[in-house]
Amino acid sequence: MTDNDISFWAQSVSISLGTSIYITSSEEEIVEVLKNNPFFKLISKIDLAELANKYTNVCVNKVSYFVEGPFSTYFIIICLNENFNKNLVIGPFINKILSKDEILEVTSLLDFDSYLIEDINKYYNTIPIVENLKLISLINLFLEKYFNTNGPFPFILIQKNDLSENTFDFNINLDNGSFNSIENQYKIENEFLNYVSEGNFSSACIAFKNLILDAEANYKLDSYFYNSSGFFMLNAMLKKSVESSGVHPIYLDSVFRRYNLIISSNKNLNKNMALKMIKDYCNLVTKYSSNYINPLLRKIIAYINYNYSNELTVSGISDHFGITSNYLYCLFKKEMGVSAIEFINKTRINEASKLMRETDMQIQSIAENVGLNDTSYFARLFKRYMGITPSRYKKNFNI
Repeated sequence: MTDNDISFWAQSVSISLGTSIYITSSEEEIVEVLKNNPFFKLISKIDLAELANKYTNVCVNKVSYFVEGPFSTYFIIICLNENFNKNLVIGPFINKILSKDEILEVTSLLDFDSYLIEDINKYYNTIPIVENLKLISLINLFLEKYFNTNGPFPFILIQKNDLSENTFDFNINLDNGSFNSIENQYKIENEFLNYVSEGNFSSACIAFKNLILDAEANYKLDSYFYNSSGFFMLNAMLKKSVESSGVHPIYLDSVFRRYNLIISSNKNLNKNMALKMIKDYCNLVTKYSSNYINPLLRKIIAYINYNYSNELTVSGISDHFGITSNYLYCLFKKEMGVSAIEFINKTRINEASKLMRETDMQIQSIAENVGLNDTSYFARLFKRYMGITPSRYKKNFNI
């Protein structure tokens, strides 16, 4: 990766997460990043120069150092090149909201002057909240591309007590539990997603339970998926896993969209809901996975997906593939449970609903874009498959 690639990634992730990301090339620059942070100006006990010096003397490629500051504030320092001291410094950020009473409790333990407490409160309220697991995933994806090798990559935690007492030690043996715990977390996650992609619900449930237990033990995520952001992440993971098994988007998007609406309502977000999601996605695999359908039909489906915006007829598709219309009908009925024309209509409405959610196109333009020039016919089809009119659907997504 070039420096421009690194800068682009840093800028994109910084905007996405709302936290600062710096590219440094010396320990002096690391010190400046920390010194310019208002919080560290309030805490004179921490020797920032010593912190940076210890880090640059022992930093190892592909390792991310997770520095935990007071009040659950965090910085991450990532070693990209130990010879030229190229590093990424991410932060500060927090991973949960602390109440004013909790902040007061911590400040009293650290023996701060009372006049500083209000300043600390003001500063604390400006720090972005970032989910550990989301940031860790983004960092691993970046490191895989930067070093052109597969992860996972180890994270070393430097705890807040180590900072306040100046006992921090970056020189931690990478053969300890840190690397193994990260590697194990990825292994469990991949096992879970593989079971889902196979439609194996019982094994997926066991792997999901292990995934949660591992996350709670190693990432201090007491609820993990059991909140709205966690459920959105789970829904996306399940979608990508099932997509790899060859389930057509016409079925996949329906389930994905339905759960996104449920999650948005913040109702029933618990373990039973998670298991129901997993079961529904596994059922999609067992019922609709194209990895198990007729190879000719896979080609026909691909042809429809590519040409749905153009005029499509049963006779035209049959002629293109050198088969009879009757054989095409039987092929779809046997493998997909619907007729070819029904499949085409569902594909078009699925694409239309996506355009309504993601663009500001007018309904008539959307209808034409998916190959349905008759707006009245498009509206009838849309209501049949989606349950509401196009205008109501569009309004629901605030587009």
